Amino acid sequence: MEDIQERLLPMRDSDIRVGLLGGSFNPAHSGHLHISLQAIELLNLDYVIWLVSPQNPFKSNMRDSLEKRVSYAESISQREKRIIVSDVEKLFPTTYTSETIKILKHTYPKVKFVWMMGADNMLQVHKWHRWRDVFNAVFVAVFDREEYAKGVIASEASKCYNMIDIDLEDFKKNNLDSGHWYFFRTPKSPLSSTILRKVYQYQDFREHEKIVDMKDIEYIKDVILNSLDQDQAEDIKVCDLTNKIDFARYLVIASGRSNRHVASLIENLMERLKNINIPSTASGLEEANWVLLDTGDIIVNAFMPEYRALYKLEELWG
Repeated sequence: MEDIQERLLPMRDSDIRVGLLGGSFNPAHSGHLHISLQAIELLNLDYVIWLVSPQNPFKSNMRDSLEKRVSYAESISQREKRIIVSDVEKLFPTTYTSETIKILKHTYPKVKFVWMMGADNMLQVHKWHRWRDVFNAVFVAVFDREEYAKGVIASEASKCYNMIDIDLEDFKKNNLDSGHWYFFRTPKSPLSSTILRKVYQYQDFREHEKIVDMKDIEYIKDVILNSLDQDQAEDIKVCDLTNKIDFARYLVIASGRSNRHVASLIENLMERLKNINIPSTASGLEEANWVLLDTGDIIVNAFMPEYRALYKLEELWG
């Protein structure tokens, strides 16, 4: 128990509110940061703990080691002191969420824990080991994820547990009792670890096509910048990611004047990249508040101005 306290919250007897965000974090990204900051604000949390799992039961393999995933998660969250990155689950006999919550509640009897997850997990939570124990033990906060939102209310878990009926502004003083959950339809992030892992798949393509040297990356960057400029993107910025992350070289950020404009910036860019045999993937085109495109070496983010101001990627990666 002392080892657990050393790795998490030293204030065992404090009456505080703590969010738990579990997962493989393979890799961690600003979408995790976005959900955490939303939860801190909306639920009046003192901390959010990122529980980096040694092994996700639903994922057969991990590209990176636990140590590397923890280290990268710490680099993503280092500016936010209320986020704690932990590998404490490696001390537990299992990594099932229900068991983790049970151990944490026993270790910190006065802490009010909240389990946090995206809408995609709400659709499959009924497949988790002893999933009902999770809902019976803590309040569950579900955050909107694009393309999964429609299924949340009809999910198996929602049929068994009632979504609390409360105004958003009242959550800060709500007791957040177990047996209840809430679906937060807040501004969404299109980022996911799955999208970012596509970058790794691109490594094989690059080796096959032999376009790995810097002059080719610079050429792709020029194509991207010219495309955005041609389509009248606003406030285009380039962040050099050298020595910051190992799966991309540049982060390009731009704004559009409308949702249609944001979507067209990425759609046109994908077509131009395709014409020079550069593969790319995109996410967020449906709502087009924030659209992410990745080519492997370069990640492009096109925003509506208010979403760009909210996520502050320049501050995170600049």
